[in-house]
Amino acid sequence: MTVRSPSVGPERYRLDGKETATVLSAKGCVNTTRITTAVVNRDHVTITTWISVKSACVHGEDEDDPLIVAPGATDPAKVFGRRTLESISDIYRDGDALTVSTTRPAPGGVPTSTTTIYRR
Repeated sequence: MTVRSPSVGPERYRLDGKETATVLSAKGCVNTTRITTAVVNRDHVTITTWISVKSACVHGEDEDDPLIVAPGATDPAKVFGRRTLESISDIYRDGDALTVSTTRPAPGGVPTSTTTIYRR
C-alpha cells in the first residue's frame, strides 16, 4: 500500500505484518531508523511505527564500515538500537468516508489520539 502526503512524500507499507525499515539519518555508526508493520484485519489496516536510535557501533562494526551507510530503505535485520513507539494508526472506510485514527505516546504517560475523516 502506498500513502501519498505532500509534506512527507509517498510511504510504502507491506500489508503482511512483516517489518520494513527506512533510515532517516546516518552518520558513521550513528543512525535513526523508522520501523513499520502494517496488518490487514477485515476492513481495517493497522500501521505501527517505531523509531530506533543507534548511538554507537555494535560488535564487528566500525565508523569506516557501518552496517547502515545512508538514508533510505534498509533490511530490518540490520537495525540495532533502542526502539520507542512512534504511533499506531488504524485506517478504515465507513460508507463514503475514510477514517484515520492515530495514537501517539506522550511524555508523562497519557497518550494522545487524533481522528481524521476524509470524505469524497
